[in-house]
Amino acid sequence: MFHPTSVVPSLTDALAAWLFTYGIHSTLLLAAAALLAGRLSLPSREALWKTALVGGLLTATLQVGLLRQPLLASWTLEEVTATLESVQAPDWSPQAAALHAIASPPRGYSSTPAGHLRDAIAASVPANTLLAPTAGRQAEMAPREERSTLLRWGLLGWGLVAALGLGALGISYRRLLRRLGDRKAVTVGAAARLLGELRHRRRIRREVPLSSSHRIGVPIAHGLFRGQISVPARALELGEEEQESLLAHELAHVARRDPLWLLVCRFLERLFFFQPLNRLARRQLQEIAEYRADDWATEATGRPLSLARCLTEVAGWNVAGLERLPAAAMAVRPSGLRRRVDRLLAPPPTATTSPWLRPGLGALLVAVVLLAPGFTSRASSAPEAPSEAAEAPAAPEAPEAPEAPEAPRALEAPEVPEVPEVPEVRIPEIEIPEIRIPKIEIPDIEIPD
Repeated sequence: MFHPTSVVPSLTDALAAWLFTYGIHSTLLLAAAALLAGRLSLPSREALWKTALVGGLLTATLQVGLLRQPLLASWTLEEVTATLESVQAPDWSPQAAALHAIASPPRGYSSTPAGHLRDAIAASVPANTLLAPTAGRQAEMAPREERSTLLRWGLLGWGLVAALGLGALGISYRRLLRRLGDRKAVTVGAAARLLGELRHRRRIRREVPLSSSHRIGVPIAHGLFRGQISVPARALELGEEEQESLLAHELAHVARRDPLWLLVCRFLERLFFFQPLNRLARRQLQEIAEYRADDWATEATGRPLSLARCLTEVAGWNVAGLERLPAAAMAVRPSGLRRRVDRLLAPPPTATTSPWLRPGLGALLVAVVLLAPGFTSRASSAPEAPSEAAEAPAAPEAPEAPEAPEAPRALEAPEVPEVPEVPEVRIPEIEIPEIRIPKIEIPDIEIPD
C-alpha cells in the first residue's frame, strides 16, 4: 500500500546518496584533469576540464539511478546513520514482560520449584519473540524518517548555503546590468564597421550587438544565449588595428559561448560549495578561454603584435570590481597578462586535437560509472523494505497483534508436580464405660404451721 509519508524519506535518502556520490566522482574526475591537463594541447585541455566539471553530475546520476551499486565498492546510508540506527525502543511486548517477570521472581518463594517453572515457561516462549516486532513496538519505534533526522538536517544546511551562494550570483548579474545601464548602441563608426567585417570573415551569421559605456573599465562579452559586446567609451579612441584586435577577441568569446560556460562554472561552484576543485576548474577554464580567444583573434586579424599592444593598453585601465562580475572581460586579471603577451610574441603553437580525445573522455566517464565507489540509499539497496514498512501500520495487519497473548498459554503448559497423598489418620475408638448414678430418694419434710 502506498503511503505519502514514505515518499519524503525516500527522496531524502536518494538525494543524500546522490550528493555523496557526486562528491566522490567529481573529486576523481577533477583530480585526473589536474594531473593530465599539463601534457595536452590547449583544445584538449579545455575539453578535459569541461568534461571533468560536468561529468560528475552525469556519472553520479547514472550510478545512483540506474546502476544502483558499482562493481568495486559502495557504501549505504545505513553506515552514515549507524549511531542513530543503533538506538532502539525497549520491547514492552507481553512475551518480554513475562520473561522479565520470570527472571526476577518475588521474594519468599522457594528457588527450586520456581527455577523449574521458569525454565519450563522460557522454553515454551518462541525463540523469535524478542526479535519479531510487535504492534506495540512498531508504534513506539522511531519511523524511518525520524531515524534520518541528522541526514535531513545536513541536507537542509546544504540547501541554505547553496541558496545563499546562488542568491549572491544573481546579485552579481544584477550589478552587471546596473553598470551597463548607461550603455549606448554603436551602429556607426570604425568599430561597427570592423565588427561587421570580422563577422563576415569568420562566417558568423547572427547579429552581435555592440555598445559602449562609461561605467565599465574593460571590454566585456556578456549575454547567455544572445551574445553582446560592450566596450568602454575610451576604447573607441584606439587605432583601427587595436580596435580590430579588441573586437576580434571579444567576438571570439561570443562565438565560443564563453559567457554561458562562465555561468555554468559559477553556478556549480556555488551549488556544490563543498567541492573546492570546482573553483580550480573554473579558473582553469577562464584562463584557457582567454588563451583561445587570443588565438582566435590572431587568426582572424593576422596581427598578434596589435593584440599584444591592445592588451597592455587595456591593462592600465580601471578594472576594479570587474573580476567578480559574470562576464568574459579582457585583461581583467593582470597576473596572467604577461603570459598572454609572451604567447602572442612567440611562434603560434600547433593547437591540434587528438582523434582519440572524445573516445577517451567517454571511456573515462563509463569507467567512473562502473568502477568508482559511491553511495546507495536504503531504498535502492533493499527495495522490499519500503513496502514492508508501509504495510506495517495498515489496518489489515492490526489483527496479527493479538498473537502476543500466547504467553499466558505457556503458563498453563508446564505440568504442576502432583502433591503426594497424605495418609489417612485413623483414631481408634475408645469405649467409655457407662456410669450409673444410684437413685437417692429424698423423704418429704413437713414443715409445721
